[in-house]
Amino acid sequence: MSPAPGLGPQLAAGLTTDGGTTVLVTSSSYFHTAGGITSVPNTLSASQLEILVPNGSSFTHLNASAAPDGGWLFTGVPPGLYYLRSGASYTVTDAREVELDWHEMGRADTVFSPETTSPLDIHVTNLAPWMPYQASTEPGSSLQLASGQVNLATLLTLYEDVPAGQTSLVTNQAELWNTTGGTPIFEAAKGDRLYVNQLSQLDAGTLPDGGALAYSTVVRSVEMPAFDYTPDGMTPLPVTGALQPVPQTAFTLDWRLSAYPGHASAVHPTATPYAPTFYVYPSAYGLSHGWAVSYT
Repeated sequence: MSPAPGLGPQLAAGLTTDGGTTVLVTSSSYFHTAGGITSVPNTLSASQLEILVPNGSSFTHLNASAAPDGGWLFTGVPPGLYYLRSGASYTVTDAREVELDWHEMGRADTVFSPETTSPLDIHVTNLAPWMPYQASTEPGSSLQLASGQVNLATLLTLYEDVPAGQTSLVTNQAELWNTTGGTPIFEAAKGDRLYVNQLSQLDAGTLPDGGALAYSTVVRSVEMPAFDYTPDGMTPLPVTGALQPVPQTAFTLDWRLSAYPGHASAVHPTATPYAPTFYVYPSAYGLSHGWAVSYT
């Protein structure tokens, strides 16, 4: 099954497996914000849906008709596993009722600009003392934007070096690239706000060769008041506020870097260590809604 659009993967929830010969397919999108979850029914066309029933070395293809109370109804589906095609995605199930769900971040009525990058006008204070980037194992400090109301999450690109130890930043030599696609339009009347996060370097010990090993995590943050902003590729997005320290939660990681060289030859005879990386991502609004904590 291929991922659905947006941040969350497509979920297929089988509600009953009663062994009947009909299958009802419905679909909804769930939009997650800091204020809660909004469900919106999706419109599926009959041409998007098809059931393929295994029949020896081939498949029997079944088409759907509109169900009286919404959704699409397949008849003549024998008990057992079948393939449900939705566009280019396939779900293998034996369920008699299937809901194809999409989970999205942000308001259901968010309007998106086609712009994926926007210039920034940054005026932030009370930063943790800035640490310049040294290497992938000494990442230094950086700034990040994220919203609890619209679908935006991005690291900022700063085109001028920030002096070590600096605790404020005023610059328009910066831009954002929205990692989730087109940049949303912010509407103050709908409560759209923006978190400004500072990530900084913390010590994680040493590498097997004795070099420094550090990691980057959010150390300070502020949520800006609601504001209006329409991305057009030219108008700067204002980034303002006095950042405040955030609580830290420690966890133990048994990361046996010294064991890697011993396994390198199993990958390739000439393989050599490059850079150790490990990422932990937050699970937006809970693991039950289709996101997972990831590491590499």
